[in-house]
Amino acid sequence: MIAVFGEKINAKLFYLRVDAQSLPVRLEFVNQLPRFEHWVMDAKFLNADDYLALGLSDNSVAFWDVAGLTMMGG
Repeated sequence: MIAVFGEKINAKLFYLRVDAQSLPVRLEFVNQLPRFEHWVMDAKFLNADDYLALGLSDNSVAFWDVAGLTMMGG
């Protein structure tokens, strides 16, 4: 799973799938996070991709529950 983010635009989650034998690469849309009031500066998956930590430009951190599709703080 990868996270794509930038500025105040909603962060989006995708699966990046690669078939090792024939090498086709697929990017599959998973989910879009809510829009943030501050710029998303960094993102990191935690606990085996269960959560996504997002560092915001106001020095706060928001946590997204990937399975539960809910924001846990920010």
